[in-house]
Amino acid sequence: MACEDTDVFILCLAYSRQIDCPIYIKCGSRTRSQFVDVRKVVSCIGENVSTAIIGVYSFTGCDMGSAFAGRCKLDALKILQEDKISQNTFCELGKQWNFSSELFGEIQRFTCLLYCSNAGTSDINELRYTILFQEGGCWIRPATTMC
Repeated sequence: MACEDTDVFILCLAYSRQIDCPIYIKCGSRTRSQFVDVRKVVSCIGENVSTAIIGVYSFTGCDMGSAFAGRCKLDALKILQEDKISQNTFCELGKQWNFSSELFGEIQRFTCLLYCSNAGTSDINELRYTILFQEGGCWIRPATTMC
């Protein structure tokens, strides 16, 4: 496959098990091109990560930007490779139109890990407050109310 689009590479990683032939992607420049064996990449990163990577890739903004609100995509990939819960979460993302509150909670947990590996919380709003407080902010935390 001769395509320089990252979207195509991510799709090939995610669906390589379902394609019954070797997949090679041509990359590089005009003068120095090389072929990447997608199945070797999958065996290197693991099948669970290669399946989950499409969810993380979509969640972090595809190839529209190189960062998810100030965090690089490599940070997200490192978390995905090390954290089995995140792998399972992003394997489930996109399988159904509606997702459960548990899946939403795990996506929040992943986002908290992305911003602070030792956050001590899986709640985005709690992490925002913690980060603001640590950075010397003088905001008073509003009382939480249930709607």
